[in-house]
Formats: sequence, structure tokens, C-alpha cells
Amino acid sequence: MVTVKTSLIWILICEIHLVRCFSITSLLKGSQVHHYEEGQRVHLLVNKVESDETQLPYSYYDLPFVCPPMDDAKPVTMSLGEVFNGDRLWDSNYGLYFGLDESCKRLCDRITQPGALRRADQLIRQGYVVQWTVDSLPGATTFISSSSNSKYYASGFPLGFVKDGDTYLHNHVMIVIRWHTETEDPAKKVIVGFEVYPRSVSDYQCPGASSNFDNYKLDINSTEATQIPFTYAVYWREEKDLSWNNRWSMYFVSELNQGNIHWFSLVNSFVLVLFLSTVVGVVLYKTLTRDINEFKSSHRIHDAVTEELKFLPSVQHADSDSDGWKSIRNEVFHVPSHPLLLSILGGSGFQIILTALSVIIFYTIGVLRPQFKGDFFTISFASFILAGFGSGFAGAQFYFQLKSDPHLTTGWRKVSILCGVFCTSVILSTILFCNFFVWAKSSSFALPIRTILILVLSIIMIEIPLSYMGGYVSKRLKYSWSLKGSSKSSLLRTKSSNDLVIKTPIPKQPFYNKLFVAVPLFGAFPFGIIYVELLFIFRSLWLEKSTYYYMYGFLFVTVGLLCIVIVETAIIATFLSVNKGNYNWHWRSFIIGGSVAFYLTSYSIFYLIFYLKVVDFTSTLIYLIYMALISCTIGVACGSVGLFSSIILMNTIYNAIKDD
Repeated sequence: MVTVKTSLIWILICEIHLVRCFSITSLLKGSQVHHYEEGQRVHLLVNKVESDETQLPYSYYDLPFVCPPMDDAKPVTMSLGEVFNGDRLWDSNYGLYFGLDESCKRLCDRITQPGALRRADQLIRQGYVVQWTVDSLPGATTFISSSSNSKYYASGFPLGFVKDGDTYLHNHVMIVIRWHTETEDPAKKVIVGFEVYPRSVSDYQCPGASSNFDNYKLDINSTEATQIPFTYAVYWREEKDLSWNNRWSMYFVSELNQGNIHWFSLVNSFVLVLFLSTVVGVVLYKTLTRDINEFKSSHRIHDAVTEELKFLPSVQHADSDSDGWKSIRNEVFHVPSHPLLLSILGGSGFQIILTALSVIIFYTIGVLRPQFKGDFFTISFASFILAGFGSGFAGAQFYFQLKSDPHLTTGWRKVSILCGVFCTSVILSTILFCNFFVWAKSSSFALPIRTILILVLSIIMIEIPLSYMGGYVSKRLKYSWSLKGSSKSSLLRTKSSNDLVIKTPIPKQPFYNKLFVAVPLFGAFPFGIIYVELLFIFRSLWLEKSTYYYMYGFLFVTVGLLCIVIVETAIIATFLSVNKGNYNWHWRSFIIGGSVAFYLTSYSIFYLIFYLKVVDFTSTLIYLIYMALISCTIGVACGSVGLFSSIILMNTIYNAIKDD
């Protein structure tokens, strides 16, 4: 028999091997200071080309019209997140030597076939930009802010341009490397800037600062092979006012004054939370307190009269508890439909919450850096796998509660294993489905077979055992939110968990208790909390891929406010439901808690129509599928918070009137 100790040892061994596969050590590369000496080789890494008009990046060396890699060139080891991000890092043929300028150097003469010219024309018209890297800094296009008149960077440079209906290829680049001398040691020189100024030149003469040259026009009607000259120039410039620690600040400056926008949004969110807290804390609390006191007072009088009039025939007691939430105290704890599925969704929601909090905290305290987008995917996946323990634990607890039996000895195994499989399998299946379309387009966004195997092995060897252990610990603790409002409630349940001997009909519900009204009504509050953050996240993720989302401190506070709002809206919605005699509150609380997904999905479609400029079918399909997945994921996480809040509410108010 496998013991817990054996399981821990096995999981530890698997983690060691999988950490090597994840290349998590590569996450440290951006935080390591590289000091250079005069004349030392500096490696320029080529990566990919990507566009804001499509969701299909391509490896730079897969382009049939650029200089191919040298025979001894090798791909750079990447993290799992970089592979997810579509990165394909290779060492290049560009010769950069610290401090040594090169006014004009020939890279290669590319013999290009007619089909390759048409491919270049297509990519240029779709607005593709080139991503290179030097010392972990992306090659940047320089802009001047119109508001502050200061310089800032945008990652990448255009592959070419369109003029008068014709396309021109950027076959010459002027590279400007900015370096800084460390004050404590003048011999230590670091790179603090990587600027790329592309040019389209018709011959091998480098233009320099001159504008008197002809551009290289792509002849897409050519039927013969064409020779494209590629040249480059390198200039090294000292930057005395920009230190290594602040070199990324140039990438985080833009035309938008994000700080003021975030603060304004935060103030509005606090006002909304204060309003809901007033409703819950004052109105609802006073109503419940009054009802509970009236119920107890009524029963004390009834018991006293009954004691004095024992000799009289028993008369049905009519008291104030015949109306409202008190009238269903014997039915409110019935087993809901599909308790296993609801428990799995609840456990998966807590897994998602733990993952999100871990990642946001890592970014907030500076362990992770927003400029390295691949880190996000790596840490998110690793955190999600490890959060499988919390999924199994929470799922088992939900199951104990929904079955109203904290002593279940077999059900927890099924719940724990399914919690470790369900959410991850849905996410992985969606990724693999999209991977088929991306692979058909030969995009670098397609996951390699090795990466897919790593994902599957991680689920089998780490997440499922951790989830099982979470369920085991949940069982051993013998703790659950045991909701038993009345001792009579146990008489209403037979061996068949959903068969009730006595089933009170649910009265006709008012319009505000209908789901088609409650979902958009209560979903509007949490969506209002996250709307501004969504604008910036969508902008960085879909609209302008050269920008970075870095306001994780605001995001952390926003997520906290979101959880508070979901708790309060779930409590209000659940009380309104049970107060009208509807004891089917379990699924209702989960759905209303996750109702923000309704608005998120609607906003995603709105964003696609009015903001995104995608034109191809594959990019549109990928966007819709991934946004549907993200919306469902957030909905499940918020739904679990709503379910948990309603469980606590039911526990509190019905235990307060529990018969002795």
C-alpha cells in the first residue's frame, strides 16, 4: 500500500525532473547583470515576427526571405512559458563587439524565390514586427511622447512598410546599443538600451544618417529568383543617466497616464464596495437579526403555553416563521442535483484562485518581472499544478457539505481525483484543439510534441497525486461546514440522496429571482470592479503586443475588491432567493457568483468587433476560443467564491434558529 510518505518522495522526484524540463532556471536570466569589456562579443538573438492584426507569430528563421542561420548556430534554451508565448530564440549572424562601431557591414545576399517575395508582401501588409534580443532587452522602436516630450520604447521594429500600394522590405538596420558605466566600478560596463532603426535600401550602400537613397521595393509579380542585400550598422553610445536597474523604465512609458487612470478606477471600486457592504452589513444584517429574535421569542412563548396547557389537544402552532426564509428550514439543506459536479467545480475554482493569487503576488513583490512575458506562463502553469492540492482539499470539503455527511469514506477519492483532472484536462484539450489550427499555419505558436508531453506528464505525475493527497488530508481532518439547521431535516432524506419524503413546493418567484435577470444584474457589480484593468490587460495581450502590463499592485487590490463584491452579491442573491421560499440555492449561488463571466464574454465579442483588427479566420477562432476559456475559468473561480459565501450564510442563519 502506498503511504503518504512514499507519495511525497515520488512527487518530489517528479518535480525535480520536470523543473529541468520547464527550464525554470531561465527565469533568472533577466535579473543577472552581465558586465562587458571593450571588444567582447555581444550576442544578438533573433526571435520571431508578430502582428497586432493576427494571433499567429512566426519564427524569424522560418521566414524564407531573411538571412538563414550559420551552420553552427543553435537555438537558445527557453522556459516553458517562452515556448507558450511563441518565442523561438536563436543566435544570429550579427557581429556585435562591445564599444566597437561598425558603420556598414554586409550580412548576406539572400536568394529569394517568387513565393517568398509574396510571403514578405503578405506579412508586411499585415503589420508584422520583428523581435530581437540583446542582453535580455528587446530591440526597440523609439518614440517621443507628445505629452511629456520624453523618449520611450516599443518592443520590436516593423518588417517593412507600405507606400502608395507598394511594399518595401527593411533589409538594413542601424543598431544603437546604449551602455552605462557602474559608479562603484568604472571597469564594469552594462547594456541599458537596444534601439533598432530599420531602413529599406535598394543596394549594398548603408544609408547612415542620409535620407537620399532608394527603397527596396518587393516585386511580387516576379517569376525569377531575386537577390536581396542585407546590411547593418552598429553604434555604441554611453548613457550616463540610465542605470542597469532602471533600463526597463523606457519600455513602461507611453502616451497614456496609466497611474491616474488606475487610481481613479480604484476610488470608484471602493465606493461600489462600500455601497454593497452597507446593503449587506446594515439592511440584511438588521433584517436577519430581527427575524431570528422574533423566531426565538415566538418559540419561547409557544413552549411556555404548551407546558401550561398540556391537557389540551395539540394545536398547530402558527407563528411568524411560516413566511420567508424560516419556513424552509427543513428543506434548505437537501442534497442538490449533481453534487459531485458542483463539488468538482468548487474545488477547481479554488485551484484557479490559488494560482491567480500566487502569480499576482510574485509580480507584486518583484519576484517576477512583467517585461518577460514567458515567465507568466511558466509560473502560472507550475502554480496551477501545485495548487492541485488545494483543489482536492476544497473539492472534498464541498462534497462533504453538499452530501451533508462529514464521515463519507469513499466519495472523497473520486472527488479528489476528478478535481485534479477536470479543469486541467479542459484547458489542455482546448490548447491542443487550437494547436491543430496553429500548426496548420506553421506558426511558432504551435506547441512542440516535447512540450505537450511535459504538460501531460505534469498532470499525471504531480497534479493528480497532489489532488488526491489534498482529499486525503481533508478526510483526515474530519472538518466540514456541516450545515444542519434543524434536527428534523435529517428525516427528510432517504438513502437516495435526492429523494425527499416531504417536498414543499417552491412558490412562484418574483422577477428579480429569475436567473435571466439575476445573472446580468449581479454580474454587473464585479465587472465594474475589473473593467479598467481589463482595458489594459486586453491592450497588452491582444491589441498592442509590444506593450507590457505592469500594474500588478493595482491588480492585486482589484482582485481583493472583486472577491469582496462577489461575496456580498452572492449573499444578497441567496438571501433574496431563500426568503421567497426557494431552497435550491446551491447551484444558484455558484452561477450568480460566476455571473461576471457573462459580461466578460460579451466584452470579448465587443472588443473583437470594435477594437481588434484581425482579418484571418484562424486568428479570430483562436481569440474566441481562448477568451471563452478565460471567461469560463474566471467564472468557475468566482462561482466557487459565491458558493462558499452562501454556505457560510446558510450555516450562520439556520444554525441561529436550530431546534434544541
